Amino acid sequence: MKRQELPDWIGEYLSYEEAERIEEAVKEVEKRTSAEIVPMIVRRSTMKATGERIIFWICFGFLGVGGATWFAFVGGLDEALLSRLIERFGLWPSEWMYRVMAGAAETAVAGAMFLLSWFVAGQIADVEWLHRLVFPPRDQALQVEHRAQAEFFASDLRSTSGRTGVLVFVSLLERRAVILADEAISSKLDREVWKSTLETLVKAIANGEMARGYIASVGIIGRLLEPLFPPCERNPNELDDRLRIKE
Repeated sequence: MKRQELPDWIGEYLSYEEAERIEEAVKEVEKRTSAEIVPMIVRRSTMKATGERIIFWICFGFLGVGGATWFAFVGGLDEALLSRLIERFGLWPSEWMYRVMAGAAETAVAGAMFLLSWFVAGQIADVEWLHRLVFPPRDQALQVEHRAQAEFFASDLRSTSGRTGVLVFVSLLERRAVILADEAISSKLDREVWKSTLETLVKAIANGEMARGYIASVGIIGRLLEPLFPPCERNPNELDDRLRIKE
């Protein structure tokens, strides 16, 4: 991996040297098996735009309640303003005029709360833990699973001659990981087999040791695959061993 290929946001989790160590671990394991292991890290799987909209409406809900409460305490403001207008322009007061004035005041408050919510949401939209907070855990799990599947089918993982590609996928925002294997491997190993491997990886990342977690999980995968998919006589390296990092 080239040093410039590492985006700024990954620096909190992984250094250039650690990324190289992960790639070296993949190369070592692939010497002992015909399987092709691809490590991948994405910044998030849930939609950022959706998260931003949810954050906006939460802000609008809280500020709207605040605005309504404030308006209730100063409920005589519209009547006071109306009295001044009537006095200034010599108008004749009526119930219709009071309704119009009350409606205008309420619309002004709602508009002000909408603009304030838009401003506040824009200031906090990049706070990642807020995005994790607004998506239910079940939705996060589904979105990570869907993103992993999309990356698996969109990449070259299905191009191996023996259908032995394995994706070790981590989504940082949701703090979740997925392992997907191609047909030849999934026909011999149930997905439950990967459970302990995923736990090892996620626990290490939670402890700030992503490289150690990836290296350990790749090693476990290798030990599971070696007896079932021993290296071929030529054992070509069909897929790039680099760590793939995406937004």
